[in-house]
Amino acid sequence: MAWKPDPADVAFYRERGYLIASGLFCEEELARMDRAILRLAQRPECRSTDRKSRYPQPSKYTIGDEGLLDPDLSFIAEHPLVVDAVETLLHKQAYLSASVSYLRTPNDTGSVADYQGSSQTAHCDYKPFRPAGSSLDWLFTILALVDFSQEIGPLYVSPGSHLLPHRRTDGRIERVQRAQAGDIPPLVDAELKRGDLLFMNMFTWHEAPPNRSNQDRWGVFNKYMAIDAPPACGPFLFPQEAHERFGPVGRRLTHYHSDRPIATTRLILDHGGRALLVADGGRWTLPGGAARQIDVIRDWDLGNVIACLEQLTATQLGIEIDWMTYVADFPEGEGLCRVYAHQLDEGPALDLRPSSEWRWVGPDDLGDRDLIDNLLLGFEADALQAWWHDGLRRGIGESQQRAGLKAPSL
Repeated sequence: MAWKPDPADVAFYRERGYLIASGLFCEEELARMDRAILRLAQRPECRSTDRKSRYPQPSKYTIGDEGLLDPDLSFIAEHPLVVDAVETLLHKQAYLSASVSYLRTPNDTGSVADYQGSSQTAHCDYKPFRPAGSSLDWLFTILALVDFSQEIGPLYVSPGSHLLPHRRTDGRIERVQRAQAGDIPPLVDAELKRGDLLFMNMFTWHEAPPNRSNQDRWGVFNKYMAIDAPPACGPFLFPQEAHERFGPVGRRLTHYHSDRPIATTRLILDHGGRALLVADGGRWTLPGGAARQIDVIRDWDLGNVIACLEQLTATQLGIEIDWMTYVADFPEGEGLCRVYAHQLDEGPALDLRPSSEWRWVGPDDLGDRDLIDNLLLGFEADALQAWWHDGLRRGIGESQQRAGLKAPSL
């Protein structure tokens, strides 16, 4: 069927923070996804939440990149009905930020607790440390593949909770103060049935109770972000093979893709519109170095190398950086360099005058041929140009530790 949100649908979404569309997919399409999810969940390498269980033991089973490599599942991410509706609600073209299918077996425990020490399981998915959650403008699509009944576990949503966060612009950065659990409107059952597609705002609070039935609960959970609002802690990189298997729309959606590892990370330290370059072997570059995945949760936070860059800048510059925002990835050797930026409100401990160890440069300096010829890596000027001129909406990116979570190193 042909469908696109009409003005009344858009108004409902703006007011309530979610929208449900029914009957968009035929039974043949739904059955394709059923078979794919069950097939992938039964593989020995399928990830369970507790890292110990194997299907069908009680747990939540996560299907990520492997789902994008299965044509019986990947097609939904670029389905024209889904993409057209997403971009209507965002009022922007979109990129895919995450594609995950979940299978919850009987006796699974349901939603996990929200971060910052909360014990309650209602939550919203805007999180500054999470690649799929730290964009300033994104939404969830949830395709129910079974009836989300009271026994199997409904999806509860808090209508209007997306309107509670406070946002303010600070230079090139937009800061968000999330709503608190005690302030949200009461949760209601979305009453999702098989084949229903729910669009949910990034700030809408929701909860999934435990599966108390004798059957599996599964669905497809994709996240889409506006193309001008990159994840503040850095994006997931989709596999090159998945990108290439898609049609034109899917290749556009998987804009962030590469098989190269994030091998290095660098920081643009901006003070009053000027950025710090440091000397390295007689040439100039950005502070930083080898990237390591520190303080992250597997599957959810891969690509967030802020904790590592915090350590590098503290060692190299003697400065504590409490947040960063993703700028871009650049090829470096066999890997990628993930570049972040931080906007200083006050002068750093470093002397602002040039020295043999550092120098401060502004946009006009990027036309200096002598400077360009003496850059260590070559992409430093492109990174600075992106930070100063690309006009993207950037938020605060944090490490897990800054956000109040502890996780093992990889």
